[in-house]
Amino acid sequence: MQAVIQKIQELTGKKYIKLTQSGDHAIKHIIDLAINLQKDRIVIQDQGGWLTYKSYATKAKLIILETRTDYGLVDFEDFEKKITANSLAIVNSLAGYFAEQNMELVSQKCKEKNCLLVNDISGSVGTEISKIGNILICSCGTYKPINLGHGGFVATNDEELFALILGNTFDEKQLPGLLREIEKLPLRREFFLKTSQKIKKDLKDFEIIHPTSAGINVIVKFKSEEEKKKIIDYCDNNKYPYTLCPRYIRVLENAVSIEVKRLKLSD
Repeated sequence: MQAVIQKIQELTGKKYIKLTQSGDHAIKHIIDLAINLQKDRIVIQDQGGWLTYKSYATKAKLIILETRTDYGLVDFEDFEKKITANSLAIVNSLAGYFAEQNMELVSQKCKEKNCLLVNDISGSVGTEISKIGNILICSCGTYKPINLGHGGFVATNDEELFALILGNTFDEKQLPGLLREIEKLPLRREFFLKTSQKIKKDLKDFEIIHPTSAGINVIVKFKSEEEKKKIIDYCDNNKYPYTLCPRYIRVLENAVSIEVKRLKLSD
């Protein structure tokens, strides 16, 4: 256990680590924390986030405010209006697994409004933006950068907040596998970046959303069935998995999300 905790501490820059059964369990802990802290609302992205932000908050009867985004990237004028000392903001720092947030500015705005910032680092883990926030949450599920197929974690430097995070714990039989997957993370990130760069180059004549961002997935807009077919044919010919948008967890736009995160290193 201690070897895994130490690796996650190094990855995140956070002292206190709680392993969880899944990424969704980590999110549930955060919603419970909001209730314990008497926060009455959460602020989430209008796209590029994760489904259980909203579903768990709804069950907890929290007020849900969706901040406007540019295809998942926070619109700071709108964000600033919605965050307050009574709110908890959950921001996916790699929106839809394809676009890096300006987490320094997100953090600055939250500090100014005394809003608790939760950074979902499931996609960004291993990068500098994954270290920013009062609390970090991460999934280690299937097709995630830490690709264990099980578990997740919560991380923070705030001992008082950490003491309030209660609930189910990680299956310790999975610890050796988690350690292996964490050690593979740099290679996986390098593979993802090279693959996404290749796809962006191949599809440069199409409209790629946030093309300069160092993301994992590549999301390509289409304006016609003909364009859609060309993008899908490209995916099929190269054996790239894809999903069609609009989808909240990617973008609310007619587009093909090329799911680089589902590829194996051997591919």
